[in-house]
Amino acid sequence: TIKATFSPPVATTLVNNKNIKVSPNPVSDELHVQGIGRGNFCMFNLTGIKVAEGVLEKNGTIKVAGFAPGIYTLTIMSNKKQLVRKIMIQN
Repeated sequence: TIKATFSPPVATTLVNNKNIKVSPNPVSDELHVQGIGRGNFCMFNLTGIKVAEGVLEKNGTIKVAGFAPGIYTLTIMSNKKQLVRKIMIQN
């Protein structure tokens, strides 16, 4: 017997707003997020492993120095909205 528990979704809207800027991309040191209020972020590598998480203040910065080069997924949750972007990290 398999038992599964489901939680209601945290985000109600997927945002693809061009006013939200995530730069530079590709990045090697710090990733700057502009145009979004306070929120939480998670970064996942291509195998789906969470490699970073934290809180973003308005116009926040995510430090990625020391991450292995490659493609990552950045997810930002703010005001019940979710923004997802692919990020390339290089040396």
